[in-house]
Amino acid sequence: MSDLNQRQDRFAVEYVVDGNGKRAAIAAGYSATSAEVTASKLLRHPKVGARIAELNQEAARRVSVDRDEILRELSIIARAKITDFVDWQQSVIPQEGGESKTLTEICLRAMDEIPPEKMAALARVENTRDGIRVVLHDKLSALRDLARLLGLDGASADDAQKVETGWMEPRKEVVN
Repeated sequence: MSDLNQRQDRFAVEYVVDGNGKRAAIAAGYSATSAEVTASKLLRHPKVGARIAELNQEAARRVSVDRDEILRELSIIARAKITDFVDWQQSVIPQEGGESKTLTEICLRAMDEIPPEKMAALARVENTRDGIRVVLHDKLSALRDLARLLGLDGASADDAQKVETGWMEPRKEVVN
């Protein structure tokens, strides 16, 4: 258990479950009214941090997941497009008076047309009363996680907001 007291160790064990410090503090027996402050303090405690890292490493060994596999999966999610899973098909329907109407249908691709590695990007496929609903994992979250894991998240909050809204200053290039 290392040099932690029982509540500190319990906090670390609970924290690795879902990363929720407040919930972990309460589960470890700390006061609910000050759980957020307590969690913040515990997360800055070097020995608690070391215990959390140890528990995370043990969990990674148990499930045989390494950093490269996580990066591959996040990359698949970040690069996925809805067109990897569906096609838009247009049909022309004749109308009275010689005019026609174009109908656009969205159709699922056949399973054998979708590369197996792309399937990681699918969150779920549901059959609803309005038709089939295809939901992909959150692309923006995957991009953020990739940037964090690769150390590319050093941009300012202002830059991050510009990226999220799709607006960035044009790059200024110097040509010699």
